[in-house]
Amino acid sequence: MNGFWQSTQTERVLNRLKTSARGLTSAEAKRRLKEYGHNRLRETPQPSLFFIFARQFKSVFVVILGAAFGATLFLKEYSDAAVIAIALLLNACVGFLQEARAQRALTALKKLIQREARVLRDGHEMILPSSEVVPGDIIILEAGNRIPADARILEVYDLEVDEAPLTGESFPIVKTPDVISESAALADRKNMVFFGTTIVSGRGRAVVVGTGVHTEMGEISREVAEIRREPTPLETQIKQLASLLSILILAASTLFFAVGIIAGKEINEIFLTATALAVAAVPEGLLVSMTVVLAIGMERLVRERAIVRSLLAAETLGSVSVVCVDKTGTVTEGEMRVEGVWTGKALVGREYFSQVEEKSNQGLFRILQIGMLCNNAVVENPEDPVSQWRILADPTQKALFLAGIEGGLRPEDEAKRLPRFDEIPFSSLKKYAITAHRGDEKHDVLFFCGASERILEASVRIATNGRTVPLGSGEKKKILQIMEDFASKGFRVVGVGFREVPRQPQVLNRKEDFFGRMAFAGFFLLRDPLREGIRETVAQAARAGVRTIMITGDHRNTAIAIGRELGLPVGEGFVLTGEELEAMSEAEFERVASQVSIYARTTPRHKARIIDALQKRGEVVAMTGDGVNDAPALKSADIGIAVGSGTDVAKETADVVLLDNNFKTIIRAIEGGRVIFENIRKVVVYLLSDNFKELAILALSLALGLPLPLLPAQILWINLAVDALPAAALAFDHGEQGLLREPPRPRGGAILLGPHRKLMFSIGSITTILFLALFIFLIQMGEGIEYARTIIFVGLSMSSLLYLYSCRSLRFAVWQKNPFSNWFVNAAILFGGALLVAAVYVPSLQWLLDTVPLEASDWIFIAAVSVMNVFLVELLKRFFVMRLRTS
Repeated sequence: MNGFWQSTQTERVLNRLKTSARGLTSAEAKRRLKEYGHNRLRETPQPSLFFIFARQFKSVFVVILGAAFGATLFLKEYSDAAVIAIALLLNACVGFLQEARAQRALTALKKLIQREARVLRDGHEMILPSSEVVPGDIIILEAGNRIPADARILEVYDLEVDEAPLTGESFPIVKTPDVISESAALADRKNMVFFGTTIVSGRGRAVVVGTGVHTEMGEISREVAEIRREPTPLETQIKQLASLLSILILAASTLFFAVGIIAGKEINEIFLTATALAVAAVPEGLLVSMTVVLAIGMERLVRERAIVRSLLAAETLGSVSVVCVDKTGTVTEGEMRVEGVWTGKALVGREYFSQVEEKSNQGLFRILQIGMLCNNAVVENPEDPVSQWRILADPTQKALFLAGIEGGLRPEDEAKRLPRFDEIPFSSLKKYAITAHRGDEKHDVLFFCGASERILEASVRIATNGRTVPLGSGEKKKILQIMEDFASKGFRVVGVGFREVPRQPQVLNRKEDFFGRMAFAGFFLLRDPLREGIRETVAQAARAGVRTIMITGDHRNTAIAIGRELGLPVGEGFVLTGEELEAMSEAEFERVASQVSIYARTTPRHKARIIDALQKRGEVVAMTGDGVNDAPALKSADIGIAVGSGTDVAKETADVVLLDNNFKTIIRAIEGGRVIFENIRKVVVYLLSDNFKELAILALSLALGLPLPLLPAQILWINLAVDALPAAALAFDHGEQGLLREPPRPRGGAILLGPHRKLMFSIGSITTILFLALFIFLIQMGEGIEYARTIIFVGLSMSSLLYLYSCRSLRFAVWQKNPFSNWFVNAAILFGGALLVAAVYVPSLQWLLDTVPLEASDWIFIAAVSVMNVFLVELLKRFFVMRLRTS
């Protein structure tokens, strides 16, 4: 953003924007709204319904079916053409309804998020939609409000803003109208407020200088929009499968067309054969079945408290090989708690706080007092009992405030005893905060709170036994070692000190360096407890081949201690700080990225670099985040995971939104993703096995000079009416045991591994030989061609329906799977059977499919052959099953 706004006096800012402290007139605001546009972030234009419908015809499979439709029309095979047209429209309608539904849900969600802003118009305060705020508007700032635009502060009264979503600063920023340097970093622009941040306390007024895409948030939104998301593993694998099938179909059709011409066959017969081959090779029900599998999987993930924003992202979860997690709130409870206080003499545990008295234990009392007063925590409901107080503060300040309350200190009493008149707020650069309080008639007292090593370094005395004594360098080294020992045990160490100064005016002289020459009071030991069972969850992820990487802003020693509790490797080469990371070249970091398990003292900007290095090494990366500045990393990751307490921008960018912040939920979601992929694999094996046997029986019959055993319309009926619904029913199968004891599939891995392809080839070969022999037998026995085709049509359909039970598990035999554990499969098989019977006996379908009625004895014979076929399939599957369990 233009540095003019923070480096210029407010009068010149108002003149530049052609406004005044009374705000804009309504007419001028209306004109500016037309000029600058609505105050919204960049939005992707929503496709029209027509475009969504037309997009359904982009599939390679659809193009092949379209060519087959044209060929059958040319040959005047109108029944075949009608079935192909129905298949095309059915596939397009299912895809259209799914995408249109998702778009409507997204639009409805956006309408629910309507924010308002308080502005001055025509000299009067009014509330209007934040989208109508324009540059030059004067906005009213009050605690609890979300800032509607980037603005330059005009006046403030104890205004503090939580800018963590934008800058990563963990402490609220105290705002001022004073001019600051034009080159100040974003986190140091204390006379500016920014779109999307939240006011923690105080009030004020500011003039809007940027709206919508012209805000700092809008700049991040633009960067996110420019990040190109790589295709998911499943997208890549589906494209590879479609390309392979397309080449196979084109080659087979061309070959048989050429063979037919050479053999002198009629052109109509050649076209019909080529069309039948093309139709047989296309798995018409695959796209619909995969959509159902993904949709059911998404619904299950919601029950696991993980909302997945896209179908393909649900499956990609199962491919994750690395999870990068924020420490706070994900592997920990997200609630800092003071566990003890070191008073300069000894450690006092939390259980003794309630017994503190100022006279008997001045050291502990003073430390708790500094923690409570050098603090910007606000009690939202002070009229309620203390046990019901809702405290607005960042986790560290809240913990210090609560420690004082546990020690019996009353905030209102301490504030009256030592009223605050000024402060120098905490910043990540200085790593300390100072508050100034009225003391006696001649002296004021300064309280210091911050990084323990910084407070100790600036101290020249130490408080002990109610008085202060000089603090030598030797004693400092001993105290520093004590601090490091506690940090190595996983504690966050926060130091406090104090200093008396001569009576000050209403504010501190900012030119004077107050930080120094203080008395060291002691330090707090804080801990964010690990979530229950988190160590076991990390171990479970490791057994599943998923590496956990913890990212934190904590000190290296603290991070190592927490990592050790989690069971992460913490030896040489496994821990890297943000400073060390920045000193490395891309090549150096890429070499070590595969080993590092803990990143300490990091900022959000380091995340994108970590993701890039891991992806270059072939990892499928999931990354957690909550702030606006996490959005680019969330989008760059293969799976971006926004925690439930995160910002709207993070949630809108992420692929997955956790309804809680729990790492366990991520692992459950990964398991859910693996179940989805396993069900997709079963669908592919089931449908492609059928397509292979249809293609093989046609090819062999042509090679043997036989008439076609199946017509294109009959093949389509098997693929769509008989097979599609049972295939989709596989989506309701729950995961099998052992999924989380296997490694994730590699980024470039195929949907079908070698054992799966061998199984499919074996199944297709057995079924082809069985039914082609039956067809030859019927022809030789002098049966009519329509009767023979009907027998083969019914036989292939029935064997497919029974074969579904075998496909419910690619790891175990059919009798090892409870046939009643998935009622959808049973219902789908009954429905497919009903459609098969209808195809044989309903007159209109007889005309459409060229079938004839069968006798009861025919059905018994076909059923016996189909059962025998499934029995042979199970024998083959048993040969491959041990390999499939570990594939």
